[in-house]
Amino acid sequence: MTFRRGLLCVVFCGTAMLASDALVLAQSGREEAFAKGLQRRALYRLLEQYLEEQEASGGDPLLIKEQQAALHDVQAQQSGDERERDKLFGKAKQRYRELIDAVAKRAGDENDTKAKTGLRLRVLNLKLSLAQMIWQREAFNQLNYLEITNKQRGNREKIARLMREATDLFFEIYNESSTWSAELEKSPEFDATAFAETEQLKEYSTYQMAWTSYYLAYALPEGDKDREGLLKDAIAKFTNFAKREDDFQAKWESFKGIGMCYRELGDATQAVENLRKALNEKVLSNPDLVPFCITVHYEIAQTYLAGGKFAEARQAVEELRKWNPEGLKESFHGQHLLPLLDARITLAEGQTDPAKREAGLEMMRQLWLRGGIWTELVASEVGKLIAKKDMADLKPFEIWIVASEAFTGEKYEEAAKYFEQYVKIVPTSDPTHPVAKYNLARCYDKLSEKLDGSAKERLMIMSANGFQEIAEKFPTFESRDQAAQACVKMWEKIHAANSTPENLQRFTDMVAWLAGKGPAVQQNGSAAETQWLLARLLKHQGKFDEAAVAFAKVTTDSENYYEAMFEAPNCFALDILQNKVDRISADQLKRLADEAVTKIESFVSLAAGVNNPPAELRKSLRENAAKLLVTGAELLSQKEIQQFARGLKLIERYQQEYQDQSGLLGAALKVKIYCYQGLGQLDKAYEEIEKLIQSSSPEIVIAVLQDLFVDITEEIRQLVSRGMMDRARERVAMADTIGGRFQDFLIKKKAGLANQPSASKEIATIDGQIETVKGQLAELHMQARDLDGPTGAIARYTGLIGFDPYTHTKYETINLFYLQGLAASTQYYGQQLLEKGQRKEAYDALLRSVKYWDLVSDGYAASPDEDMKRKQWEAHYERCAVRVDLHDLEQEFNKTNPMDYKQEVKGFILLNRSSKSSFGGPDIKVKFDRMADSLGLAR
Repeated sequence: MTFRRGLLCVVFCGTAMLASDALVLAQSGREEAFAKGLQRRALYRLLEQYLEEQEASGGDPLLIKEQQAALHDVQAQQSGDERERDKLFGKAKQRYRELIDAVAKRAGDENDTKAKTGLRLRVLNLKLSLAQMIWQREAFNQLNYLEITNKQRGNREKIARLMREATDLFFEIYNESSTWSAELEKSPEFDATAFAETEQLKEYSTYQMAWTSYYLAYALPEGDKDREGLLKDAIAKFTNFAKREDDFQAKWESFKGIGMCYRELGDATQAVENLRKALNEKVLSNPDLVPFCITVHYEIAQTYLAGGKFAEARQAVEELRKWNPEGLKESFHGQHLLPLLDARITLAEGQTDPAKREAGLEMMRQLWLRGGIWTELVASEVGKLIAKKDMADLKPFEIWIVASEAFTGEKYEEAAKYFEQYVKIVPTSDPTHPVAKYNLARCYDKLSEKLDGSAKERLMIMSANGFQEIAEKFPTFESRDQAAQACVKMWEKIHAANSTPENLQRFTDMVAWLAGKGPAVQQNGSAAETQWLLARLLKHQGKFDEAAVAFAKVTTDSENYYEAMFEAPNCFALDILQNKVDRISADQLKRLADEAVTKIESFVSLAAGVNNPPAELRKSLRENAAKLLVTGAELLSQKEIQQFARGLKLIERYQQEYQDQSGLLGAALKVKIYCYQGLGQLDKAYEEIEKLIQSSSPEIVIAVLQDLFVDITEEIRQLVSRGMMDRARERVAMADTIGGRFQDFLIKKKAGLANQPSASKEIATIDGQIETVKGQLAELHMQARDLDGPTGAIARYTGLIGFDPYTHTKYETINLFYLQGLAASTQYYGQQLLEKGQRKEAYDALLRSVKYWDLVSDGYAASPDEDMKRKQWEAHYERCAVRVDLHDLEQEFNKTNPMDYKQEVKGFILLNRSSKSSFGGPDIKVKFDRMADSLGLAR
C-alpha cells in the first residue's frame, strides 16, 4: 500500500505522473514493435489512431479499450490545459466503464469456473484502476493547488465531486470483494488464490477510502453537514490500520492521516499526538522514509500555526531543520515550503507586532519575486490577513497583493484603483513597478469594453499610453515586447471604435514605432508580430492589395499565423470587390477572380489539414474557411465577372462541409440569390427562401432572413459610397422583394400567436421586427436616391411615422429612427432642388428639414445613454449644416423677419467651445471645426 501525499513537488518541478498501468500492447510481431515504438517516443496521437485502426480491423475490443483508457490517462496528465485534461480524463473514464461492463457481461456468460473467476477479478481490478486514476491523477492539479495554498485556491466543487466519485468506487470494490470473499470461504471448492486477492482488495479499498474521505472533507467548506462524519469515518479506518504490525508503511501513514483528520476537526492536541506517533524511532531511522518524516514534521508545524501557537510552530520548524539538515536541503519541503511557512508564521505574529508584520511582508515579497507558483502562494497567504484589516492602513506590498488579487478575480475597477495607488508610492526601480503599470493598462482595456463613446475612447487611450510607457521606459521588463505590441493593438481598437483620420494616423505612427522606424523605440516586439500589425494597418487604411501581400508574409512563429493566412486571400478578394470590380477590364477581373478562388481553396485545405488543433483554433479555422467560401462565391457572383455557376458550387461546398457555421447562412443565401439572378433563374433564388421557410424552425427563419437583409443593406451602403448607384438601386429592388417576403412570414407567425395569452412578449418582438424591416427598406430607398421618385423616401418615412411632424405637432411618441430618416431624406431633397435652381421649393424643403432635425436632437437629449448622446451630437451637426444651407434662402424668401442662421450656428459652436464640450467625439468635433472655418470663426 502506498500513500499519494508528496505530489506537491510535481506542481513545481513540472514532471508528469504516468499512469500506474503501462500501455502494454498485446499484439504480436511487427505490430507490437510498432505500437511500442509509438509509445516510447510519446507519439500519443499516432498511437491513438493506431488503436482506432486495430479496433476497426477486428482486434480484441477488451484489450483495445483498456489500452485506450491508459493512453487517455497519460495524455491527460501531460496536458497543461485544464479543460483538455478534463476532456481526456472523461474519455479515459468512458473507456474504463465500457470495458468494465463488457468484462462483467463476459463473466456472466462464462461457464468455465476458472475463467469466470479471472474475469470477475479483472472487473474488480479495472474498477480499482479507475478509482485510482480519478483520485490520484484526475483530481491531482486542483487538490494540490488547494493544499499548497492552504485552501485559498483550487476548485473545491470539482475536488469534492471527484473524491465522491472515487469513494463510491472504492466502496463498490469493498462490497463486491467482501461478498465474494464470504462466498469463497463457504465454498467446498475453496479457491485460495481468489480468496487472497479479494481479501487484499477489501483492505486496499478500505485504506484508500480513508484517504478519499479525508480529502473530500478537506475540500468541503467549513460547517458543511457531511464534513465531521467523513473525518470521523476516516479516523476509524486509519485507526484499524495503525494497529497493524504486518504493513509497516500503512501503519505510520495512518497515524499521519489520523493527525490530519483531527486538525481538520479543530483538535490540535490529538492532531499533534498522532502526527508524532508517525515519527516512530523505526521510521526516523529508516533512510528510505526521510521524505515521509519531513512531511510529518511539516504537518506538525502547520497544525500549531493553524491553532495560533506560533512559538510551538517555530519550534517544530527548528526541530525539522536539526533532525536531518542534509535531507531537508535536498527536499522539496526544505527548498520551497519551509521558507513559505517561516513567512506565514512571521506574518501571523505580525498581527500584534508591527515589526514582525514588516518582516513577514518582506519575506513574502522576496518569495513573490521568485515568480511562477510563488505569486499564487504569496497572494493567498497575504490576502487572508488583509481581509481582516482596514484597507486604509495597508503597506505597499499589501496594496500590491490586493490589486493583484482583484485583477486575477477580474475585478478590474478595484484592481485599477489599487494599481494606480501602488505606482505612485513604489519607485520605478522596484521590479513590481512595471508589472503594476502593465496590469493597470490591461485594466483600462478591460474596463473600456463596458463603455461607449468618448468614455470608452478615453480609457482605451489611457491603456495604449500605459503600454507605450512600459515599452519605452523599462527596457529590461520581461513583458516589454508584449507591452509594445499591446500598445499598437490598442490603437487599432481605438481606430476601429472611432474611425477618425487622427486615430488612423496615430495607429500608423505606432506601427512604425513598433517596427523601429520611429524615433522612440528600436525593435520592440518580434518581427512576426510586427508584420501582422503592419498588415492590419494596411487593411484599416483600405489598402487591401498591399494588406494581402503583408499578411502572406507573416511567418509561422506568429501567434496570429493562421489568422494571417485567412486575411491574405480575404483582403485579396476584398480588393477586387471594393477597388477593382468596376475599374478594370473584364478579362483582368476574371484572371484576378481565378487567383482569388485558388488562394481561398488553398486556405480551406490548410485549415482542414491542421493536425489535432486546440478547440479554439479549430473553431477559428472552420469559421474563417466558411467565410472565405462565401466571399469567393460573392466575388464570382459579380456581373463583371459572371462566374455564377462556379459561385453556386462554392456556396454548395459551404453548405455541405460547414453546416455548423450557421452565422453565415444569411450571407450565403444572399450570394446564392445573386448567382441565380446572374443565371437568369431568379425564381430559383426565391424558391430558396420558400424552402428555408418551409423546412426550418421559425427562430432559424427569422435569424437567417434578418442576417440576409442586414447583409444586403450593408452592401447597398458600400455601393452608394462607391458611387455605383445603378447596382445599388438594383439591390434595393431585390431587398424590397425579400423584405416583403420577410414581413409576410412575420405577419403569418404573429397571426398564429393571436389567441395565445402567454405570447404577448413574442408578439411584441415580432411587431418590432416588422417595424425594423420597414425602417431598413425606407433607409435603403433614401440611400438609393430617387428610386421611387424624388420624394419617395420622404413619403415612406412619413407613412411609417403615421403623420407629418412638421404640421402635426400634438403627439405622445415618435420613432426617432424614422424621424431621423425623414429629416435626412428631406434635407437631401432640398439640396437636390437647390442644385436644380428651384430655390423656393428648396427653401420650403430645408425649413422642414430644420424642424425635423431639431425634433431628432431633442429626442436624443432625453436619453442618459452615452451612445444616444453621440447620436444627439450627430443630429446637432446636421441641424447646423441645414441652417448654413438655408441662410441665404432665408434672406431671399423671408423679407419680413429673416433669421440669421449663420449667426445662430456660430453662437452654438462658440458656446460649446467655451464649455470645453467634446462635441460628441473627435470625429464630430473635426466636422464642427471645418464648419466654423467656413463661417470665419477662429479656432
